[in-house]
Order: sequence, then C-alpha cells, then structure tokens
Amino acid sequence: MEFFIEPLYIGFFVSGLSFLAVVHWYFNGNFNYWKKKGVPYLKPEPFFGNLRDLTLLRTSTAEMFQKLYHEFEGHPFAGLYQSRTPALLLRDPELIKIFLAKDFQHSQHRGFKLDEKRDPLTANIFTLGGPRWRILRTKLTPSFTSVKIKQMFHLMEECSETLQSFLLESAKRGEEVELKEVLAKFSTDIIGTCAFGIQSNSMTDPDSEFRKMGRKMFDPTIASALRKYMQLFLPTLAKILNVSIIGKEVTRFFTSVVKETVEYREKHGVMRNDFLQLLMQLRTQIRSDVAAAGNKNEERFVFHRWFHLLVDQKELSIDPGLVQHFFDHSWHSIGSLKLQGVELCFVVIETLYQKIQAIFEI
Repeated sequence: MEFFIEPLYIGFFVSGLSFLAVVHWYFNGNFNYWKKKGVPYLKPEPFFGNLRDLTLLRTSTAEMFQKLYHEFEGHPFAGLYQSRTPALLLRDPELIKIFLAKDFQHSQHRGFKLDEKRDPLTANIFTLGGPRWRILRTKLTPSFTSVKIKQMFHLMEECSETLQSFLLESAKRGEEVELKEVLAKFSTDIIGTCAFGIQSNSMTDPDSEFRKMGRKMFDPTIASALRKYMQLFLPTLAKILNVSIIGKEVTRFFTSVVKETVEYREKHGVMRNDFLQLLMQLRTQIRSDVAAAGNKNEERFVFHRWFHLLVDQKELSIDPGLVQHFFDHSWHSIGSLKLQGVELCFVVIETLYQKIQAIFEI
C-alpha cells in the first residue's frame, strides 16, 4: 500500500511546487522591466506591485499617487508597477504636455482591459482608448458647450434649493448632519436629474433606490476591490469566473433606468434640457450618418470617419498617413496617386464595405 501512496504524495507535492513556481513567475517575472530600461523605480511587491495600500483600500487613488509622486523628487519621470504591469509616472510639466498633445497618438491607451459585454458601464470616455475614445470624444464634445450646460442650470438650482431646505430644517431641529453623506446625496440628485433625467429624491428619501445603487457602485469594499483587481490584472481569470468590476445588480439598474426613460420620452414626445436628451439627439445623428452611408455621395464622409477604427482593429494593415493623404487630396483624382495609392484605394473600399456595418453597430 505504501508503494502506491508515496508516489501519489510526491505527485501532489511536485504539482504544488510547479503551480507556486508558475504563480511566482507570473507576478514577479516582469519586475526587472524598468531596471533594464534604466528608469528610476520603486521596488515592487508580489501581487501588488507599488499599489499595495490602494489595493487593500488603505488609501485613496489620489493619496496613493501623490505619495508616489513625491517619492521621485528630482526625476522628470519614473517607473511603477500596477501589480505585474509596468506603468510610467510623469512628473515634468513639459514632458506631460508632450504626451498629452504632440505625441498623444502614442499614449492613448488608458491601461484598462475592458470587457464591454460583461461590464458595459466601464466602457466610457474615461476608460476607452484609441479610435473608440477619439470617436466618442468627438461626438460628446459638442454636448458640453457652455450654452448647453447653462440649459441644465435650472435643474441644478432645484437640487440646490432642496439641499438648502434640508440644512435649514436640520438646523432648526438642532440636529447634527454627516456632511459627507449629505453632499453625496446632493451629488446623486444632480447626477440623477441632469444625466439620467429622473428625480432621485436622495435628499428627502433615505430609501432612495438611486442612492443605494450609487453606494454599491462607488463605496469601496473588499469584494469590489477583489473584482477590480481581477478585472484589471487577471482579466483571463476574471472572464473564466465571470467577474465584473461593477456588480450585475447595479448594471441592470442603471441600464434599465436609461432604457425606460428613453422609451418613455420617444413614445410621448417628451423633451427635457438634460444630458440624456443630448445623447438621444446624438443617437439620432449617428443613425442619420448610417443612413447616409448608403448614399454614394456620402462615401467619403463615412470612410474618413471610420478608417481609423479599422486600422486600430488590425482589419487594415496600412499606414494611416497614406490613408489621410488619400482622403484629403486624391478621392476624386485617383490617377494622381502612385501605384501604391491605387492599390490602397481598392483595399480600403473592399474592406470598408465588408466591415462598415459591424463598425456602426459598435
């Protein structure tokens, strides 16, 4: 009997050691990246990199990076590790300007690995990168003009009057108030009325569903920290375990709120000066662009808008500068292009016709 048990134990022992070795290599194998580059860096820790306190909810994101910023006093930039992933910390204002302006095309990625199907609320202008971000920003920028924001002022004013009444009543009764919670409720009411087009009544209703979901979305918990860690640093494992940064209940709630509000406004012809109305108008404009794509006279307009996305998705293996030249100078005079440009013309047209519908559905 012992003859069969011992090899079994040895097998388990070797398998365990192998597993630990793989885990150790996975989380530590990249920790010499900045050393090889000659970039100043802090010694990282397994699993956490340089963000242990942030991952364990001991500090806020702002405080964490402020601390890291001061650790590299005198250096224009430094290397960090987000778990096992190298990240560059910029300190010099001129260098930051170069990254955000002159060389922005090389630094558009936000560092987030998104799964929009499983976690749709995370795919927003703050987390997207590349052509998806550029298209979304181009579309949303006109919605944030001073004129359109001023149109929402009366909505904010109503929330401010509710806040004032709440504080006056509390003062008359001599009650203490938790200012953080009060301002969180005030912010929730502002977001609810300006962004979602609903009256959340967080200030007057302690059981407001909107406020409850806001807490679940933003309040730090061990569970939310683990979900975020897995999604950002172990995306494959998160996908296998169906883990998302934002809870399923929260996602369903906000998705249904927007869907029901939009359907109600479209059905009853309701118009309201809020951000949701601007997005509805934007959707109508995009649908018009899609319809225009069927018109031969609009081909250049549609192709020019979407070719960047194709290149980023590696559907087109071409030089974006050459494509830009094609659109700017040679759409109506293909003969002026060299052979490479003529070939490019046919590649662009053929591929775009195959992919254009899929792009518009994104």
